[in-house]
Amino acid sequence: MKEENKTKKQLQLMNELKDLHQKITELKSLETEYKQRKKKLEINKKSFQNIVERSADGFIVVDKHGIVRFVNSTAEIIFNRRAEELIGELFGFALLADEPAEINIIRLGGEPGIGEIGTKETVWEGKPCSLIAIRDITERKQAEKELKESEEKLRTIIESINDVIFQLSPSGIIKYVSPKVEEIYGYKPEELIGKHLKKTIPVSEVPKALKALKGALSGKTIKNFEIDQKDSKGNTVNMEINIYPVLKEGKIITVQGVMRDIRKRKQTEKELCESEAKNKSLLIAIPDLMFRLAQDGTFLELIPAKEFPLWRPSSEFVGKNVHEVLGKNIAKKFMQCMKRAVKNRDTQIFPYHLFFNGKCRHYEARFVASGKGEILAIVRDFTKQKEAERMAETDPLTNIYNRRKFSELLDKEIERVERYNRALSVILLDIDNFKKINDTYGHDTGDYVLKRISRLIRENIRKVDTLARYGGEEFIIILPETNLKGSMAIAGRIRRVIEKTSLDKVGHITISAGISTFTEGDSRQSIVKKADRGLYIAKREGKNRVSVI
Repeated sequence: MKEENKTKKQLQLMNELKDLHQKITELKSLETEYKQRKKKLEINKKSFQNIVERSADGFIVVDKHGIVRFVNSTAEIIFNRRAEELIGELFGFALLADEPAEINIIRLGGEPGIGEIGTKETVWEGKPCSLIAIRDITERKQAEKELKESEEKLRTIIESINDVIFQLSPSGIIKYVSPKVEEIYGYKPEELIGKHLKKTIPVSEVPKALKALKGALSGKTIKNFEIDQKDSKGNTVNMEINIYPVLKEGKIITVQGVMRDIRKRKQTEKELCESEAKNKSLLIAIPDLMFRLAQDGTFLELIPAKEFPLWRPSSEFVGKNVHEVLGKNIAKKFMQCMKRAVKNRDTQIFPYHLFFNGKCRHYEARFVASGKGEILAIVRDFTKQKEAERMAETDPLTNIYNRRKFSELLDKEIERVERYNRALSVILLDIDNFKKINDTYGHDTGDYVLKRISRLIRENIRKVDTLARYGGEEFIIILPETNLKGSMAIAGRIRRVIEKTSLDKVGHITISAGISTFTEGDSRQSIVKKADRGLYIAKREGKNRVSVI
């Protein structure tokens, strides 16, 4: 009996041990699971902290008593306080779960701001808490304020300007029109909004308007196209329109434009055209040629003049540059004069000449800057005047200077010599036995001899020297920068060349010459008189020689 009881007790004990072992195993499993969950929770907590630390929004965890338990770095920046200064303090804003709200941010030692908060119930370290997301919207609020002010300003501008602002849908429906439309057309904006463009303009203008709309819808800005509109009373209103596309994300969402009443301008243009037509008819009667030029030298307009020969057809001026129409050097001078006229605001004068149709023509151009940034060039043909001047100072037979021009040039040369103390000589030449040539062969031959001798003299003097016919068969030469020795060499060379030259009919002829050099106190009369005395001596001593006084 005792053994039986003992066995039962052992079995009972074994079962209890078995149950205990099972419970220990379960406890170990629960402990492992707890550790895993705890580790996972730590990882999640770190992950959460990493996320909120990198977030552009501020995050604050507040317990059920409103005490701050966690603050991320963005929240520190928003409130301008460190986390340790905020944690443990009472969060001073009412919490409205799931409903965003705006708050005034009091920054420590900084400018106040505006924040937007949102609240979500959560669990923090095993306790129920509120997770508060805070976004600093100070800049956004300021931008909204500025945008509102800008919109008000724009609305004020739109309502006060004299132009009509409008907006069309891509299909041509009027979406907006500014109040100015009532003053110009007699229609209120609400009478036009919602209507199609083509129902608000005359039928004749519809194709033009639709073409402009199509151009704007293709991405182009259509500028300054004109249509004739009708107001509420049926009167014609001349309008100038600019339209352009409005894009959003690369797609045209609407077309905007500006309409301007140009009736007054049209009337002014008409009057101006009539006035210009009258002025042009008057200008054509003026003997001067006129050009309008741009500052870059482009011919804008040519106003012809009667009896003013052009060196190229008038149609080849407008649109071309002075470098294309004039020679290189003249074009350069034109540009210089135009620039000075603009800069100095005065008249610039430029004399020049051109060769065409086998003749040299002389011009004088006067340049005046206009208020439009253009230059008016008035060109006068001085060819006849120059020809008259040339004839007045030129011997018609030999085509060299006459005695009057010689006297003028010698006076100037003497002034220069006296001022700078330079050398000057004069040679007076005479054809030997010229009267005999005239008597024997006639005056035509005599004229031929005069022309031939003048040519030979000209070929044997320098460019700086001046040759003139002094009278009858006498020639005179001014030799600047030439002393006695130099003048004798020149006179001797001329004498030898003429002596060796055989002329038609008359054969060989000779000349005699007298030389004088300038000395202090000499005048034109005295220096010529000395040369004349030298010539007299040369004649007296047998001709065909040079004599010096």
